[in-house]
Amino acid sequence: MRNEVGSVDEVVEYLLELTEQGAGLCPAGVDRTQWSRDVLAELAHAVELLDGAVERLSGRHNPVVARNAHILATTINAHRNVALARVPAPVVGTRSWTHRAG
Repeated sequence: MRNEVGSVDEVVEYLLELTEQGAGLCPAGVDRTQWSRDVLAELAHAVELLDGAVERLSGRHNPVVARNAHILATTINAHRNVALARVPAPVVGTRSWTHRAG
């Protein structure tokens, strides 16, 4: 099956490579953190697109698919923002994280 971006098999193969090698796939001479940010943003976008693809292929809208796609995309973006931040995220339970009455 081919489409404008390649076959579904190629997409699955690339996801398998990402799963196995992660940031090791970053091309030489490219900032690894920025590359990882970009790939995670692309993955989040791809998840959002899956909702529409599922609906078009099945011929039916399923709000659970839409909701879960949105939740996963949002989670990927939040993880990207925290995991690849230039400063470490506070650990739950530390003074920097807990609410202080004021």
